[in-house]
Amino acid sequence: MAAGRSLPAVVDRGPTRQSVAVSDGRLTPLRVALDLFVFAPLGAAVRARELVPELAELGRRHVTTNLNNYRAVGELAVGQLRRQSGARRQASADEAIDATAQARVAQVAQAAAGGGSAPAVAAASTLTSVELAIQDYDELSAVQVLPRLSDLRASELRTLADYESTHRGRETILGRIEQLLGPHRR
Repeated sequence: MAAGRSLPAVVDRGPTRQSVAVSDGRLTPLRVALDLFVFAPLGAAVRARELVPELAELGRRHVTTNLNNYRAVGELAVGQLRRQSGARRQASADEAIDATAQARVAQVAQAAAGGGSAPAVAAASTLTSVELAIQDYDELSAVQVLPRLSDLRASELRTLADYESTHRGRETILGRIEQLLGPHRR
């Protein structure tokens, strides 16, 4: 039993028992009930003015720290996924360019460099958007195509330039491809 506390005195008064409050500081059921349901809530209300700002700051720091940690982990995960998907896309693009498409690129490059022959120009005009490195190329505007060009290899850029020049001829796209090809110009 805890030091300084003893059981309340109980007086038998017939069929019911009543607790008698003892004035020497011992706990009685009545005193426990008053503490729990009256004095504790009043004490909490008085201290709430002091405690609420402290508790709010503690909660804010906890949430901010966790959010920053989650954000950092998320950014790492997204970066890793982008690197992995870029490597997969590159491998898929390498496999997708078959010998026929490469031959067409060579013919168009010859045509562009030396004036070209009619068969070379005809070969370039038979390219389809399915053979291009940018999915749904024909449905995209120049503004949508431009940011995607920097992800392409030189051979893909040349194929795209040949296709664009024989189809829509958008100068903004053709000019950007020329900038990106730099020393690898046709």
